[in-house]
Amino acid sequence: MTITCDSCVSLVLVTHPRFTILDEATSALDLKNEGSLYQQLQVTKKTFISIGYRESLSDYHQWILELSQDSSWQLVTVQEYRNQKTINIQSTPNNELQS
Repeated sequence: MTITCDSCVSLVLVTHPRFTILDEATSALDLKNEGSLYQQLQVTKKTFISIGYRESLSDYHQWILELSQDSSWQLVTVQEYRNQKTINIQSTPNNELQS
């Protein structure tokens, strides 16, 4: 069953599930509407799990489970994840960033 983003939020707000899995639920939204959606979800005080590529998703979560192409994974806090990304960017030579 495919549910649109609007339908998803409505369904979550009306049915009050114990947890919700959002698979690329905000990929078609701008950042303002993404924020609005997650603020509505946070008001429900229910658990939600997001699957997505946007860095902005970390603003609405406490943990990040990162799956790598080599089948490895890591579960870290949002702050640890951001610190790792900062270290990786700082250690990347300039010529690699420009390619």
